[in-house]
Amino acid sequence: MDLPLNLQDYTTLENYLFNICQMISVNYSIIDIRKVEYLLSNDNYQAFFNILSGDDWKEFYQFRMLKRKSEWLSGRLAAKIALFSHKAKENITVDFRDIKILKNKNKAPYFSNCNDLYLSITHSHPYAIAVVSKNKIGIDIEKLISSTSIFSLFFSDIEIKELYKHDNTLSLKLATMAWTQKEAISKYRGLGMKLNFREIKTSLTPALFRQQKIEMYTSQISNFYVSIATRSN
Repeated sequence: MDLPLNLQDYTTLENYLFNICQMISVNYSIIDIRKVEYLLSNDNYQAFFNILSGDDWKEFYQFRMLKRKSEWLSGRLAAKIALFSHKAKENITVDFRDIKILKNKNKAPYFSNCNDLYLSITHSHPYAIAVVSKNKIGIDIEKLISSTSIFSLFFSDIEIKELYKHDNTLSLKLATMAWTQKEAISKYRGLGMKLNFREIKTSLTPALFRQQKIEMYTSQISNFYVSIATRSN
């Protein structure tokens, strides 16, 4: 199977997540969506028999498109591996099939049988990432946007004014950065897409994250931005 990732980008992302997650006591996992897509396109479902439960398979088969199946499955794998790593540090072994992931009323994922842990999942092809923490956590990764068309949907008038102070290239980078921060905050609050993103304050506005009692970590990895939101000390 010849599915090369940009190893430099992947290593940079891996190192970034390792350092940040170690600092804030969070477990994480990254999955290459394309590898999952390859297995599914070749009907190699057996690779996931020891990972997915019966309920997982029922949810999996609700999706029709290969792309959506691959994204969902990659996120589910990342979440289970991240939880497995967390439990391993406590010398607890868990069966992947016993890890139950449900969604709250806002469609935010959570572990139904691990009420003391928080879960956040994100994906932007070819990456799927999950983080698990004892504290509230939110993560988002997005590929660099190519159009200003989303500005009015996701940004306040103050933020849009700030974005247009810069040339098009920089404004798109800043917008992508802020978008990941807004998504991470929404996930941190367990609100999914129910939050008004225009009302979420980011580094584009004068308000500081600490005023929201949130610690934000953001980095650019090649043409992707990734943000992690957690509780400030």
